[in-house]
Amino acid sequence: MSEGDWDAEVQWAGKMLFLGSDDRGHNLVYDSSEDGVGRGIGPMRSLLTSLGACSGMGGRPAQQEETEAGLLRVLLKGSDPNLDIRAPTRRSR
Repeated sequence: MSEGDWDAEVQWAGKMLFLGSDDRGHNLVYDSSEDGVGRGIGPMRSLLTSLGACSGMGGRPAQQEETEAGLLRVLLKGSDPNLDIRAPTRRSR
């Protein structure tokens, strides 16, 4: 495996609870339980916040000092496509 390759694993932990880990030992808890368990972030929200983190890290000028935390904020908005249920459309020929 080259240095640019990463490994990750996600395991089911019951109901809608999943545990994710990477090859560096970092762990995440994903929870989409509708019963309000709320033990972790939902996977779609995790994807949205990950996009924000990537944008923030890539857009932060290299010359800024670490003590200037809080000067960069990335705002994102997402929606659940399953909540936008529309009648199927049919193409006419």
